[in-house]
Amino acid sequence: MLKERFYMIRRSGFTLVEVVVASAVFLIIVAAFGGAVIYSQGGMTRAGERGRASFLALEGIEATRAIRDASFAALTDGQHGLAVSGGRWSFSDTSDVTGIFTRQIGITSLDANRKRVAATVSWTQPQQRQGSVELVSVLANWTTLTGGSGGTCASICQGMGYLNGTCRQNPSSCVQNGETHESSGDQFCKGSGRIQSTNNTCCCQP
Repeated sequence: MLKERFYMIRRSGFTLVEVVVASAVFLIIVAAFGGAVIYSQGGMTRAGERGRASFLALEGIEATRAIRDASFAALTDGQHGLAVSGGRWSFSDTSDVTGIFTRQIGITSLDANRKRVAATVSWTQPQQRQGSVELVSVLANWTTLTGGSGGTCASICQGMGYLNGTCRQNPSSCVQNGETHESSGDQFCKGSGRIQSTNNTCCCQP
């Protein structure tokens, strides 16, 4: 009788141990699965943020190129932010903010006619980690590098009754700078190489 009772107690004890072990294993599996889901979601979020930052950096390079097309002199060395005014890009402050992202356009002179442009976008990731994306390009003063001559354009334009003239990339650039497109000046602003001669247009200030 005593042996039977002892045997029953032992069996109950083993059953309790088995329940505890099974519960622990179950909790470990649930925790591992939950962690994998959370990690996967975090990875997707980080990838999305990096993609958005890359887009903002590329936009920064293109916006700086548009500013260059309007006036190479506007590409002053230093750190800049970007803003849109009157439908046109311009530099504003030392950075600009879009949501969680801060963008800076760093400009450095390589020589008299070339600028190194670095568009850097940074943001704060979970656990206070910093994310950063940078794109770099070199922008040139195409009016000089293609052989366009401001003096020649000026003399021709003055002969047509205008105050002055310069070489621009295309007629749209003339309008953006408050100038008038005169196709008769094309022959004096022709270039070769990276910029085709058909894009070099004499624009005259009224």
